Amino acid sequence: MGGHLLSMLRDEMYDVVELRSPHAFSTESNIFYSIESLRVQHPSFDVIFHLAAFIPYGAMNQPDERLQRVNVDLTNELLTAFPNARFIYASSVAVFGCDAQQPLTVQSAPKNVDLYGLSKATAEELVRQTHAFAIVRFSSIIGPGMKPVSMIPKMVNQAKTESRITVYGDGSRLQNYLDVRDAAQLLTLVAKSTENIMMLGVSPREYSNVQVAAIISDLTGASLAFEGTDTAVGFRYDDHTMHQHIGFKTKFDLTETIRDIIAS
Repeated sequence: MGGHLLSMLRDEMYDVVELRSPHAFSTESNIFYSIESLRVQHPSFDVIFHLAAFIPYGAMNQPDERLQRVNVDLTNELLTAFPNARFIYASSVAVFGCDAQQPLTVQSAPKNVDLYGLSKATAEELVRQTHAFAIVRFSSIIGPGMKPVSMIPKMVNQAKTESRITVYGDGSRLQNYLDVRDAAQLLTLVAKSTENIMMLGVSPREYSNVQVAAIISDLTGASLAFEGTDTAVGFRYDDHTMHQHIGFKTKFDLTETIRDIIAS
């Protein structure tokens, strides 16, 4: 998501500075690898977008010190270093847990939250203490160029390499997908607002797994294969009022997003 957000901000002629992981490398200017070095040259910012997170795919409830270090401590360090900036925090619907009453709204009470969700919720509490903020709880963000760690990129890869798509259980589980380009656009909108915002970064509708597989099948010619069971929980969301309030409307439907993933 960061790359798409940077492109949008630069297209709108904003001056942008990046803070990256110390393990990353780039020859571009305006890139820093520690908060300390960043503060030396840039003691203040108008807006900070905090997108970094440790997401333990497949092990969301497994203890890992990176949940604290990356998801909580880094957030606190940025808030402390730049207390006057408007802070835009990319959170996750994982803060609701797996048993919260649906459809989920930003006010929904959490229930049975895993360790990853708890780390994001803890960071949210820190962000809410600052004077100007927006917290966006994203669902599944997908799009061209993203790592193949979630269901749709994996299905696309299987369709390309095996000409088949595995659907677990009956495929009825619902999920919400937001195109990465729409997610970036949403972040620019909340950054321009003067309000403190809590909202969901979701698309207007959910798709069942079998609907997703059918879209990929239609675009690639791959066959569907139903196997095993699917014990994961499906989710539905509702944040239409806030989306309308800030003027957010998705530009990419799921078929278009998947078509772009296949072509990338």
